[in-house]
Amino acid sequence: MKQLAVAMAVATLGTAAYAQSSVTLYGLVDTGIRVDRTNAGTGVSVGGGMGSGSRWGIRGSEDLGGGLSAIFTLEGGYGADTGASGQGGLLFGRQAFVGLRGSYGTLTFGRQYTPFFWATLAVDPVEYGTVANINNIYTRVVLRTNNSAVYQTPKLAGFEARLLYAPGETTAPGVARSAGGQLGGSLTFSSGGLMVNYAYQEVKGAQNVANTPKEKHNQIGLTYKLFGDTKLSASYATFENDAAVNAVDFKNYWVALDGRITQSSTWMATYGRINDDSAANRDGSLLGLCLMYHLSRRTDLHFAVARMDNGSNAQYLITDSTNTGLQTTGLQSVATVPPGYSPTALGIGIRHRF
Repeated sequence: MKQLAVAMAVATLGTAAYAQSSVTLYGLVDTGIRVDRTNAGTGVSVGGGMGSGSRWGIRGSEDLGGGLSAIFTLEGGYGADTGASGQGGLLFGRQAFVGLRGSYGTLTFGRQYTPFFWATLAVDPVEYGTVANINNIYTRVVLRTNNSAVYQTPKLAGFEARLLYAPGETTAPGVARSAGGQLGGSLTFSSGGLMVNYAYQEVKGAQNVANTPKEKHNQIGLTYKLFGDTKLSASYATFENDAAVNAVDFKNYWVALDGRITQSSTWMATYGRINDDSAANRDGSLLGLCLMYHLSRRTDLHFAVARMDNGSNAQYLITDSTNTGLQTTGLQSVATVPPGYSPTALGIGIRHRF
């Protein structure tokens, strides 16, 4: 990571005081080849984000004295295969926030990742990347939120918490401004080789507007170091809404193992299950395998393969870090596989951090 460090000496009220500031330019470039097998045949594509979403950003901090710092992050996503901006073309679509950090925790405001996202990331060894990631089986999770305030506690006796509030700020005529607002939080305990977390996320619906019910997510997850470098990750999550018509009720299960092959190579195996209790035979399960070879601290090669076994009425696809098989209208994938077809995907790519 390339550091652009700036140190400034400032005089305040006739005394010599020094405020230390730093600004860091950072980023990640990821692209590769993906092969998909569906009912339409085998397709090959060159795409960005095979292992992680490509991004660039600026983050910085200023020492305000007394253990208090001002912090900020501005981060945008893009497709390394085309150069196009990600997140709907937003300049800083991944993160854009400013806040304060001190001995009592961190308080930030802006476009930020949700506590639920951080909780799911902790149990996904491929970190929402490759075709073997947890996003294949989690249902319509809001990864980041606009107009949000997030507070993160300091770690105390192994416990750490995050809280989020986003008012929604809807401006549509006839719709309450709180529509789309969010509440969320997470609690994490870690000690030695054990980590356990719980997360909650609620997205408010628009009152008196059809098809916009309140959505609720829950997750409990854990990771445990088994032996050597081998780690077990597991989670159970639920998703439901309060719709009067077409209500949904999902239960998601996730188990993963990861470990080291050599000093420069690692492996990850993942299994996920989607149970749709609101419809018959609309369940699915994912089986994935990922291998990574680290050419250096900043550059690695990654290979992953996954298969999604669909129930007779399910149409789930396989996602990587740039798209999703579940977070779509009606909770079913909008792509072209017929009900009951089980697609497979393979991805090979290179990732470089700077």
